[in-house]
Amino acid sequence: MHLGVNAAKLYRPVNFVVDASYYYPMKKDVTAIHDAPVSNYSLKPGNRMQLTEAATYLHSQKISSGLGFRQQWEFESSVDGNSVAGSAGRLFTSILSVNYFHDSYLSMSLNYETPFPFLQYLVNQPRTETLSLALLYGGL
Repeated sequence: MHLGVNAAKLYRPVNFVVDASYYYPMKKDVTAIHDAPVSNYSLKPGNRMQLTEAATYLHSQKISSGLGFRQQWEFESSVDGNSVAGSAGRLFTSILSVNYFHDSYLSMSLNYETPFPFLQYLVNQPRTETLSLALLYGGL
């Protein structure tokens, strides 16, 4: 389950966005791992909060670029109702993006996310960089 709020304000040609989310993962009964049976246990991943701030510059009607920051906190998980020590984590990242708008229904986005310059804030999270390409279609 997930609950969030998003606010955006356009001061042409710059768009500011703040997004806050709260995730509540459901409990799962584990009976096998990789098709190998294990002693049954109940796993409840930790709740998660996320805050993202971004500023996007509109270069033209078709192209924009942006810079953002994301902070994510994950709380301790539990197994059979007992807290798992050391399972909490946090991740702070920087996000760079370039967007292309073909028309009002179709757009593409190229995003690069890195923990730089927040490496000292990593706790129980991999030090990875992510490059993603998204193709978005929306129509009613």
